[in-house]
Amino acid sequence: MARAGLLLSLVFAAAAPSDWLAYRRTVRDEARQFSSLWFRFLREDEPQKAHQLTMASQVRHLLDHRLWAFYRSDPRLRQQLEGYVQIPLVHTLLSLGPKAEVRFYETGSQTHENNSDTVEQLYAVTYEEEGEKKSFFVAVEMVRQKLPTGEASWRILQANGPVRPEGW
Repeated sequence: MARAGLLLSLVFAAAAPSDWLAYRRTVRDEARQFSSLWFRFLREDEPQKAHQLTMASQVRHLLDHRLWAFYRSDPRLRQQLEGYVQIPLVHTLLSLGPKAEVRFYETGSQTHENNSDTVEQLYAVTYEEEGEKKSFFVAVEMVRQKLPTGEASWRILQANGPVRPEGW
């Protein structure tokens, strides 16, 4: 009985940290998928969809063929999009388009408070210019909110680039 009790206490002692580490890993993986979608929209010249990913899911519109019509019919939203595409990083990624190869580099930070997780991830963007490969790093900060329904919703808080990873 004592050995069984000792074994069970070890199992339960290891379970909590393991569960927390698995949760953190899941959140990082979701963040990578979400930021990859943002990069893909910019690479494929769909800034309206990338812009929607910066909004809370409650006000976000469907990312389908009707989205352009919605931007055209709403002057306030159209003005927001015009400002969004003038952000230097967004403008650069749109200009590079399919020439840009985006690769995950590392998770810079990850925090958890109440019902939200904030994740900052670094990506290397490589492109060819005049036969020479060039690269720069982009930091994407995202937040994951747990909704009352139990589902989670991601949003891009900010993206900055070029940045220098720690140790460079």
